[in-house]
Amino acid sequence: MQTVFKIAWGNTFQNMKRTLTALGGISFSILLIFLQLGFLNGAKKEVTLLFDYFDFDLALSSDRYQFMATAPPFDRIRIIQARVDEAIGDSFLLNVRSGRWVDEETELESSLLIIGMDSKEEFIKNPDFITGLESITNGQSIFLDRFSHADFGPLEVGRQGYVNGTQVNVTSLFDLGLFFFAEGSVATSNGNFVNLSGRTADDVTLGFLKVKEGFDHNETVDRMRTLLPDDVLIVTREEFYEREQDYFIEVKPIGIMFRSAVFIAFAVGLVILFQVLSTELSNRLDEFATMKAMGFSVPFIYGIGIMQNLIITFMSFFPAWIICVLLFKLIYGLSKLPMEMTFSLFATVLGLTLLMSITAGVLALRKVKNADPAELF
Repeated sequence: MQTVFKIAWGNTFQNMKRTLTALGGISFSILLIFLQLGFLNGAKKEVTLLFDYFDFDLALSSDRYQFMATAPPFDRIRIIQARVDEAIGDSFLLNVRSGRWVDEETELESSLLIIGMDSKEEFIKNPDFITGLESITNGQSIFLDRFSHADFGPLEVGRQGYVNGTQVNVTSLFDLGLFFFAEGSVATSNGNFVNLSGRTADDVTLGFLKVKEGFDHNETVDRMRTLLPDDVLIVTREEFYEREQDYFIEVKPIGIMFRSAVFIAFAVGLVILFQVLSTELSNRLDEFATMKAMGFSVPFIYGIGIMQNLIITFMSFFPAWIICVLLFKLIYGLSKLPMEMTFSLFATVLGLTLLMSITAGVLALRKVKNADPAELF
């Protein structure tokens, strides 16, 4: 094995310029795979980021619900009916609707996500939301997302702006960043939400329910589906997250685009790696034929090609991984898209890289088989 490695290493770096060019091309394709899967994972996390700020077991929505930004409301009487079930401990109303923000000084208009919520601390996990609800003093009080677009103007407490034509006062700030849905977001109490959104107090976007200890969540959902009318949908927290992410990734164009980009990056890397190996092995067919004539076994010669393939693969993978970690931090700093290098992402890209390497190796090593000692004379 040591001999195979030394020969493969020498072959790989005999022509340093060509090798570095190949490593750069393959590393770039692996980097693209990392980035596209990172964007995809970031998008999945982004679309459910708001729900991470709340503690609930079950979610109740309209039967026409697809995803948060365009969710139609349902009648709040369904929440009262749901609480009849002995397993339900408490309920929480979360309202979301799109709107328009106008900066008071510049008069620039921006898209906006308006969030309304009940003042129930046992459901709220984000301390900024709790502080924001406590800061509300009148019907014009709102708290503003620090990650909103620069067109919103100064993101600070005490300033004023307009939400759907109504003047509002910023009494607190929070961190969210939902740029897939709008350029910024504001949150307030459900009472103020009604005034700012134009909906009635009977309309509810989402109802969050807590299940009492000792009751199974799935059994409760099954039971409540027979109890509630067909105009609402009730699911567990896990199912709710899965439905939200699946719609955004499987149906919306952005998910299809990222997945297509992963396939393209994989194909590009495969072609580059195959060309590098094929050229390298073709240039050394006489050497392989000589080794056969000297009595070296075919597995030994194949091992040189396989080892050279692995050297190129891993020396391309790890630089791409390091660069991607740095890019993820940069992208988060600029866009607040929650991109992070997880073990799952690392393992997935490593698996795809090895698949790319094996496929290219199998195709390229066919040339070694055709190395005939008789052709040397």
